[in-house]
Amino acid sequence: MAKSLQQTVDRYKTGTAGAQSSYEAGIDATQVDVMQRAIAAAADAVRGYSDAITSGRWAAAINASGGTANWKAMSKAKSANYGVGVNAGLTKFQAAMSKLLPFIEQTVAALPARQPGNMAVSLARVQGMMTALHGAKGQFKA
Repeated sequence: MAKSLQQTVDRYKTGTAGAQSSYEAGIDATQVDVMQRAIAAAADAVRGYSDAITSGRWAAAINASGGTANWKAMSKAKSANYGVGVNAGLTKFQAAMSKLLPFIEQTVAALPARQPGNMAVSLARVQGMMTALHGAKGQFKA
């Protein structure tokens, strides 16, 4: 006998209770370098993404997603994950900021002195900061 929709949904919900520990066990048991595999698959990812866009599958999936109102509702339903993610990444954030903040202070100290009302100096300061930050791109990852 086929299961009803409600039975299927109930079983799915009940089954997720132990799924998190199984998910974590699977992560721990992984022996491959998943980052290198992701890098190696870059060309396939670009091809797949390009194919999804040019074939119309991408637009069809967006159109079938329930629109902006659904996106808002689903995003709000997951908003508690924001704080969880921030807390999970706090150590990396702190490590990155320990490199970035001194770099900014050093860069600002090397810029021309402020001269209120002098547009050329203001632009030089902005350009100097932008150039320094652009040149240091990627150096502050934890």
